[in-house]
Amino acid sequence: MVTGSRFVDCGCEAIDTYADLKTTVSHGVRSGNHVAIMSVGSSITVVDNVFVANGRGIEVIENGTPTITRNEFRGQQGAGIYITHGSPSITHNNLTGNIFNLQRDGSARGVTAENNCWGSAELTAIEVSTWDGTDAPALGFVDFVPYASERFDLDVLEG
Repeated sequence: MVTGSRFVDCGCEAIDTYADLKTTVSHGVRSGNHVAIMSVGSSITVVDNVFVANGRGIEVIENGTPTITRNEFRGQQGAGIYITHGSPSITHNNLTGNIFNLQRDGSARGVTAENNCWGSAELTAIEVSTWDGTDAPALGFVDFVPYASERFDLDVLEG
């Protein structure tokens, strides 16, 4: 378990997790990294963290199946959550002010990301904040309905 940690300005991936890793990353601040957490085929749990001003908050590749819940993603210079080949569980997060709050790339498989706050209660604004099959027909779609109309009060450290 990685808890209460701060990874700031690492310049690369602050935390890399691989195939058989089943751990929890919680109550931390991830800021100014190229990628804050990379899930390479792993099934980690990422809960109660703040991701601010990274290139990407979390990147899911090679069939990663992380659980991403109750996190704050704001001001990423790329995607808050970026998925190429994987099936993460994404729920009860605040995703606001990122270039894309969630970006689906590299696979025709859809992603379920229901019950998150996307920074707006308007469907059109939420669609614009995601990159998926609506933007590039070869990609899978992000299912974000139902969504939260107000921010979640999260138990996170401030960064």
